[in-house]
Amino acid sequence: MVFATEGDIRIWRDKLATFSTPEAIGYLKSQGQKSLRIVETRENGVIKACCIWEYENAKAREDCQIYWSKWFEFEGEFVAKGGWLRGEETFAW
Repeated sequence: MVFATEGDIRIWRDKLATFSTPEAIGYLKSQGQKSLRIVETRENGVIKACCIWEYENAKAREDCQIYWSKWFEFEGEFVAKGGWLRGEETFAW
Protein backbone atom coordinates (compact mmCIF):
# COMPACT_ATOMS: atom_id res chain seq x y z
CA MET A 1 0.00 0.00 0.00
CA VAL A 2 1.13 3.55 -0.65
CA PHE A 3 0.12 6.19 1.90
CA ALA A 4 -0.27 9.91 1.36
CA THR A 5 1.05 11.00 4.78
CA GLU A 6 2.51 9.73 8.06
CA GLY A 7 -0.90 10.45 9.59
CA ASP A 8 -2.59 8.14 7.08
CA ILE A 9 -0.30 5.21 7.84
CA ARG A 10 -0.72 5.82 11.58
CA ILE A 11 -4.53 5.68 11.22
CA TRP A 12 -4.19 2.47 9.16
CA ARG A 13 -1.92 0.92 11.82
CA ASP A 14 -4.36 1.93 14.57
CA LYS A 15 -7.19 0.25 12.67
CA LEU A 16 -5.06 -2.87 12.25
CA ALA A 17 -4.41 -2.87 16.00
CA THR A 18 -8.17 -2.69 16.60
CA PHE A 19 -8.55 -5.92 14.61
CA SER A 20 -5.62 -7.54 16.44
CA THR A 21 -6.84 -7.86 20.01
CA PRO A 22 -5.56 -10.84 22.02
CA GLU A 23 -8.96 -12.49 21.54
CA ALA A 24 -8.89 -11.93 17.78
CA ILE A 25 -5.33 -13.23 17.49
CA GLY A 26 -6.29 -16.33 19.47
CA TYR A 27 -9.26 -16.93 17.20
CA LEU A 28 -7.25 -16.40 14.01
CA LYS A 29 -4.48 -18.73 15.19
CA SER A 30 -7.05 -21.40 16.07
CA GLN A 31 -8.36 -21.08 12.49
CA GLY A 32 -4.89 -21.51 10.98
CA GLN A 33 -3.40 -18.04 10.63
CA LYS A 34 0.28 -18.37 11.46
CA SER A 35 1.30 -14.72 11.47
CA LEU A 36 0.67 -11.16 10.35
CA ARG A 37 3.60 -8.91 9.51
CA ILE A 38 3.92 -5.38 8.22
CA VAL A 39 6.99 -4.13 6.41
CA GLU A 40 7.25 -0.35 5.93
CA THR A 41 9.56 1.81 3.87
CA ARG A 42 9.99 5.50 3.28
CA GLU A 43 11.93 6.55 0.22
CA ASN A 44 11.91 9.84 -1.66
CA GLY A 45 8.92 11.08 0.30
CA VAL A 46 6.84 7.97 -0.49
CA ILE A 47 5.43 5.89 2.38
CA LYS A 48 4.78 2.23 1.58
CA ALA A 49 3.64 -0.72 3.66
CA CYS A 50 3.35 -4.39 2.83
CA CYS A 51 1.02 -6.47 4.98
CA ILE A 52 1.85 -10.20 4.95
CA TRP A 53 -0.67 -12.72 6.25
CA GLU A 54 0.67 -16.25 6.63
CA TYR A 55 -1.70 -19.23 6.84
CA GLU A 56 -1.28 -22.96 7.36
CA ASN A 57 -3.15 -23.72 4.12
CA ALA A 58 -5.69 -22.38 1.63
CA LYS A 59 -8.68 -23.33 3.81
CA ALA A 60 -7.21 -21.42 6.76
CA ARG A 61 -6.80 -18.38 4.49
CA GLU A 62 -10.44 -18.62 3.39
CA ASP A 63 -11.68 -19.03 6.97
CA CYS A 64 -9.59 -16.17 8.38
CA GLN A 65 -10.39 -13.81 5.53
CA ILE A 66 -14.02 -13.92 6.64
CA TYR A 67 -12.82 -12.12 9.77
CA TRP A 68 -10.45 -9.78 7.94
CA SER A 69 -13.12 -8.83 5.38
CA LYS A 70 -14.99 -7.09 8.23
CA TRP A 71 -12.24 -4.46 7.89
CA PHE A 72 -14.17 -2.82 5.06
CA GLU A 73 -17.28 -2.38 7.23
CA PHE A 74 -15.26 0.05 9.38
CA GLU A 75 -13.53 2.32 6.91
CA GLY A 76 -10.88 4.55 8.39
CA GLU A 77 -10.21 8.14 7.44
CA PHE A 78 -6.90 7.49 5.72
CA VAL A 79 -5.72 7.84 2.14
CA ALA A 80 -3.93 4.85 0.63
CA LYS A 81 -3.59 3.02 -2.64
CA GLY A 82 -3.49 -0.74 -2.26
CA GLY A 83 -3.15 -3.94 -4.16
CA TRP A 84 -3.54 -7.58 -3.20
CA LEU A 85 -1.66 -10.72 -4.11
CA ARG A 86 -2.78 -14.10 -2.85
CA GLY A 87 -0.56 -17.07 -3.46
CA GLU A 88 1.74 -19.67 -2.02
CA GLU A 89 5.31 -19.15 -0.93
CA THR A 90 7.64 -20.74 -3.45
CA PHE A 91 10.98 -19.52 -2.14
CA ALA A 92 12.30 -18.21 1.16
CA TRP A 93 15.52 -18.06 3.14
